[in-house]
Amino acid sequence: MTNFFSLFSAIIFIASYYFYIISIFRKETKPQKASWIIWSITDLIILITLLLQSVSNYHLSFAATIGSILIVFLSFKYGVSGWRKIDFICLSVSGVGLLFWQLYNNPLVALIILSLTQIIATIPTAVYVWKYPKTENKISWGLFFIAGIFGVLAIPVWNPENYVFPLSILVVSIPFFIMLFRDKNN
Repeated sequence: MTNFFSLFSAIIFIASYYFYIISIFRKETKPQKASWIIWSITDLIILITLLLQSVSNYHLSFAATIGSILIVFLSFKYGVSGWRKIDFICLSVSGVGLLFWQLYNNPLVALIILSLTQIIATIPTAVYVWKYPKTENKISWGLFFIAGIFGVLAIPVWNPENYVFPLSILVVSIPFFIMLFRDKNN
């Protein structure tokens, strides 16, 4: 059953990226470059880490990696223009996280640090969404949230290798879900 939830969470995640990309092309969504750059780099490294550890519920990570890389490319043309101080701070903190990953050279430590880095990457987009909620797609973030729930349900064994990434996906999506659905006029 956990394998089904893992695949289902990946399918929902892919669907969320589909709606996100459509909303970018319609100019309804303006992705934050800093968040998506950090998310794509950490998603890729987390995917590699999970595969090296032979974790069976990697499907969500695979979907996140493909989708976030696509959004990075789109963010340079369709995203919020310029860079803000908070973007540089989060990129710097994330860079420090990547350095710690290299220093420890331990897949589990890397997974934890990279997942925390993903949570930090939420800050630039969350700040922007708080001010301008109509610049993000409700359907996508709702689906990201649902995918996170199914990602947690897909955890076969409750050890850090299996639960750190799905929980970080859920933690990252919660503020957006709350902020985007808080305003009935949005």
